[in-house]
Amino acid sequence: HVVSLLTMSSYALSASARRTARSRSNSASSEGAKDAAAVLPKTHGVILSQGGRGGLFLPQVWEQIPGKEEFLGELCEQKAGLPRVCWKDPRTRISVFTVAAFEEGGKEGGIR
Repeated sequence: HVVSLLTMSSYALSASARRTARSRSNSASSEGAKDAAAVLPKTHGVILSQGGRGGLFLPQVWEQIPGKEEFLGELCEQKAGLPRVCWKDPRTRISVFTVAAFEEGGKEGGIR
């Protein structure tokens, strides 16, 4: 058995927080690109939601979908049932988290 423990990061921006951050910055990057920049491939799991719909990918999903834009696009489309580019929409809430996976028994017991 593998047991995963989730640790939510303090990085979770609502649309209003992103608008406030944008108004304080003269950056030319889009809201979604700025949020996506904080997502660390192979480290973070991602939760996103918009308009009552949402989805979650564990960090292990990076093994199958290593590209950040593809990862976020699949999360939007497959899990949240939203348009593939929903992660770029300022109305989308993005949260990241990490996991600690433990394996019970066997020769390889311990944290992986």
